[in-house]
Amino acid sequence: IKECDWSSDVCSSDLGDRKMNTIEYVEAVKKQLRIESDYALAKHLDIPRQTASKWSRGKSQLGDENAIEFAKILEMPEGIILADMHAERATDTHTRNAWARVAQQLSTISATVILAVGLAFTPAQVETGFYQKGFTNNIHYAQHR
Repeated sequence: IKECDWSSDVCSSDLGDRKMNTIEYVEAVKKQLRIESDYALAKHLDIPRQTASKWSRGKSQLGDENAIEFAKILEMPEGIILADMHAERATDTHTRNAWARVAQQLSTISATVILAVGLAFTPAQVETGFYQKGFTNNIHYAQHR
């Protein structure tokens, strides 16, 4: 995973650019929900259509409550989208960069946890639910070729 250039507003890694804005999150949620219109998004979230339309046009940002709902829909850590939204709302470069660093750090931690969990269990264990039944003295290894 690459380091961020903390002097810029954009942090990236081998996993891709982790700093997203409201418009990108709205598009991602629409794609996940398989909907196309702001009206359908507003109906799904039980919010005014104008709110969804403002998000789509970049005229306003997600509040914390909606950011958390988006995180659930996108099955991502809440902290990442919250940090991205705080970075987007920040009025000065120093604060924006600080929130971008938080988002990047959370992304890195999440990626590490996902990788660790993926390495901890074999596909057969995941498929059978073995890992949920509790295990002790269980050794996993990787063969180097």
